[in-house]
Amino acid sequence: MYGHLIEEMLLFLTRLSGHEVTDEQKQCEVAGITGSMDCKIDGVVTDIKSVSSFGFKKFKDGSLAYDDPFGYVAQIKGYAHSEGETSFGWLAMDKQNGHLTYLLYDSEDTQAPVHDKISYDIEEHIERVKKLVEQPDAPEHCHEAVPDGKSGNMKLAVGCSYCPYKHTCWPGVRTFLYSSGPRYLTEVVNEPKVTEI
Repeated sequence: MYGHLIEEMLLFLTRLSGHEVTDEQKQCEVAGITGSMDCKIDGVVTDIKSVSSFGFKKFKDGSLAYDDPFGYVAQIKGYAHSEGETSFGWLAMDKQNGHLTYLLYDSEDTQAPVHDKISYDIEEHIERVKKLVEQPDAPEHCHEAVPDGKSGNMKLAVGCSYCPYKHTCWPGVRTFLYSSGPRYLTEVVNEPKVTEI
């Protein structure tokens, strides 16, 4: 709910500051996959994000394409493609501090440092993912396990920790409830002193 409230507030402030907001929740389709874009701001397909201070840095410094565990680039690239556009952006708010930033990418900008990361064909990408999903066996892990601090334990990478298939891909994963939220350990050398669920 907090994310929805932030989105409405940001769109309200965007209009108030003189920008044009159109196509809110417009249905899009690419290669049989449907979704709804958040909006267009001044004609640019834009996704509204409420993010942590850590996540905010990637939008502010433009490095999102290099570390995108949630697939934000592919998602918005699909929306833009359905509209015949090559540029797309994110209006992001640090939900802890209230800071705002706008990140704009254009997949045809060959001079952009992220060009190699965002210039792929989205329809080919979708077809590749569809084939992976249709396989009877799970594919290789999307991300390798990462060290859990200096404990000697290994945990799921962020991209895997939010995935609904984590228990299929990592059948031995153990879930420990830390004050910051659940942590999924693939290897336990030192038993955590928190509740296992």
